[in-house]
Amino acid sequence: MPSPRTEIITGIEDELQSSDEKVVYPVTRCVRDGDLWVLTVDIGASDRRAKAAFDDSLEGATAWWPEKPPGSADVLCLEAGNDRIVLRYATRQPPGEGEKLWIYLPQYLEALRDVWSLGSWGEQCIEWLENIPRFNEFDGSRVLDPDPFPFLRKMQRKAFELPGWPVGYLDGPPGTGKTTTLGTMIAAYLVENPHDRVLLLSTTNVAVDEALVSADRGLDTLARTDGRAETARRRCFRVGGHFVAKKYEGHEHLIPAPSDELVKRKQRLEAERPPTDDLHAYADWKKAVEAVNAEIKTFMAGILDRAHLAAMTATRAAFVFKELRKRSPFDLIVFDEASQVSRAYALALAPLGRRCLFAGDPRQLAPIVKSDHPDALTWLGTSMFKHDRIEPRASCLLVEQSRMAEPICRVVSGAFYDGKLVVAEADRADPGWHAERRLASVPPMGDASVYIHPIAEEGTWSQNYGGNIRQPSAVAIAEMVKALTAELSQSDILVLTPFRAQRALLRQKLSGKGLRGVSVSTVHRAQGSERHTVIFDPVKGDSDFLETEDAGRLMNVAISRAKARLVLTLSAGDRCNRHLSRVLRVIESASSTEPVVSLEAVLFDDGFPAAFVGMRVRRGDVDGLIASASGSGDFFEFVESESGRSRKLSTEHVRSAALVTFKETGPDADFEEDEDDDDDLGGFDGQDD
Repeated sequence: MPSPRTEIITGIEDELQSSDEKVVYPVTRCVRDGDLWVLTVDIGASDRRAKAAFDDSLEGATAWWPEKPPGSADVLCLEAGNDRIVLRYATRQPPGEGEKLWIYLPQYLEALRDVWSLGSWGEQCIEWLENIPRFNEFDGSRVLDPDPFPFLRKMQRKAFELPGWPVGYLDGPPGTGKTTTLGTMIAAYLVENPHDRVLLLSTTNVAVDEALVSADRGLDTLARTDGRAETARRRCFRVGGHFVAKKYEGHEHLIPAPSDELVKRKQRLEAERPPTDDLHAYADWKKAVEAVNAEIKTFMAGILDRAHLAAMTATRAAFVFKELRKRSPFDLIVFDEASQVSRAYALALAPLGRRCLFAGDPRQLAPIVKSDHPDALTWLGTSMFKHDRIEPRASCLLVEQSRMAEPICRVVSGAFYDGKLVVAEADRADPGWHAERRLASVPPMGDASVYIHPIAEEGTWSQNYGGNIRQPSAVAIAEMVKALTAELSQSDILVLTPFRAQRALLRQKLSGKGLRGVSVSTVHRAQGSERHTVIFDPVKGDSDFLETEDAGRLMNVAISRAKARLVLTLSAGDRCNRHLSRVLRVIESASSTEPVVSLEAVLFDDGFPAAFVGMRVRRGDVDGLIASASGSGDFFEFVESESGRSRKLSTEHVRSAALVTFKETGPDADFEEDEDDDDDLGGFDGQDD
């Protein structure tokens, strides 16, 4: 049987093969525009992978064509709506009609594979994982003081105990202030442990920027009463040149650069970014940004020797692993957005630190893996939250959220968080918070916080768009957005879909109505964002992809972006999707005005269960619906109102459990659910529908 280290390397190798380094596009036209080349490509004739890859993520990739001699160029930008690729720095004339263009995608996993290929280190990482149950013992002396941050809520304060565990987990559902909690914790740690060194890692550059700036804000708060905080601020640095400069307004000292003015220059450039359809202006702008980045990168040399807090992406950490290892152990390693960091990455880096804190949300997007090899799925498709149950006391769940209006929160909480997620108490009492979520009546949505827009047709595969699309929902969404802009700015609206092809169609429809300021995105790119109004179009709910566990997380992300209004465009097929049907059950239950009766009151009726299908009942202390009954009446389906969870129950066993409870508590007692739920199921496990 192969060792875990061998499995991880095998999984990485298979993922590298599944993520073939190049995509190929047939060229239909090639036109020179000064020192740029504009190539029109035939997306319809490209393979599925090339179609899926055709978006702005290709910007900066290397283009190549197999002529004699071969040529190469840099991808300046894409015009997805016109199927055009713009190249710069071409070494010779690019391919024309009837020829092909190859684009090489960036490969990041080689560095991770190299880390695991260091034999002794790989074994040490596996040993670290296997020994968590033994060494994860609480040390009260490492607990941090939350008192300097009076704005923190109860569970946010509770999270300050997590550094007392060698391996801790901060579970932050949407809108619960995970980034604020993490930032204040890191700030408190640096002040209370002034000689310690912290490594802050995350999945994306934006996530790193936000976490680091949050920590600096925490230090700024502490600096008002503790001089050590100002010293700590001068020792916190962003590592890597792909930061978003705008995030650092007022925090320029976090970027190791010759002067703050250089960072401010990049901020100005970001604000002046021209549209990509102004090709030469965009090319000049990009060249200027790259020059600033190069100057900053040069100054970053040796920054790890000076940093008490070094912040970078996990991917970059793998590339500079040898430098990190020379300077380890770090006293604390913090993995932000850790639910999207694969175990292969986390385990390769975790032993660099004496203590580790994983912060994320395991109910939202998981690490992306393309390979279907078992080793890739096991080690690249799961995060360290797979191990958060080893020591439950080392986990902290944030439950109060400030983003979503109450009706939207109820849907998200019930469908994805077992009803634990609630609107923060302070926000409930804040008129300003409610005013920001006030809704004007807009047809056809009215003033509903949650609106289901019916769509008559199902999604279909489009050769033209290279994926699943649905014209009727795209048309309906364009109309709804047009109506919404009478009350909202375009920037307040976010349209989400799981499919890139539908994203392209939606952008086309909105552009046709002059609505280019509305953000249209695939769900994967939307995590971390929020808008007043969110419209989610699943397109093809009956697709295999949208029935997976990962799809449930994706829908959670989509729905939980909304602050005030959530719109779902659903067909009959979408409503049958197991995740969407659960969401719908929560919505329908919340809006129902039907009275709720005790299950015991109807349980022994001769017509039960068939005669009571559709009735709202209370089973123990849980409200729900008798959704269906078997033909024989031996089983019935009970759907919990709050969570939408569906359970198949045995009529005989539920009656028996009720009789036992009745005898033990007397005729005047309320019916209570038997502790052993399996008795009710008669050998059937409760299942999500």
